[in-house]
Formats: sequence, C-alpha cells, structure tokens
Amino acid sequence: MGIEMSDIFVILKPKKQWTSAQSKEELIGKMNETLNDEVPGAGFGYTQPIEMRFNELIAGARSDIAVKIYGEDLDVLRQKGDQVARI
Repeated sequence: MGIEMSDIFVILKPKKQWTSAQSKEELIGKMNETLNDEVPGAGFGYTQPIEMRFNELIAGARSDIAVKIYGEDLDVLRQKGDQVARI
C-alpha cells in the first residue's frame, strides 16, 4: 500500500439501532455522499476488513477489480487509465 493510501474502519451499531438508514446500501450511499462533499477528489470503497485483506492477498490489489495497462508512452497510458476509470 502506498503512503497516499489508508484504511478507515467504521464500527457500526447493530442494524436494529440504525436511525439514518434502513439498509446497507442506503447507509453506504449516505456515507459516500457526505464523504464526497467533505473530501472532494478522494475515492472510497466499502467492504468488510477480512474480505479486503483476502482480496489483497489473492490479487495483490486493494480492490475487487484491478486493471493493468502496459506500454512505454506515458501519455497514452494516462489516457487509457482515465478511460478505464470512467468505465
């Protein structure tokens, strides 16, 4: 993991005690909306800690999906990387 990356663990109350969301998807949506407003330009992922570590061990990547693009022209690589990120 690069020095520009970090993990944040949020310990949730039991679902019966939730007051601002009724489902995991709704909670993630609300958290993502607030975080994007407060920390523009940052990317956030939501997963269980054990699942995240397991995926990292298997793929050597910090996400469920990883794309490797090879080449020598850095401008083309950046262009293709941006294109993949949009998709």
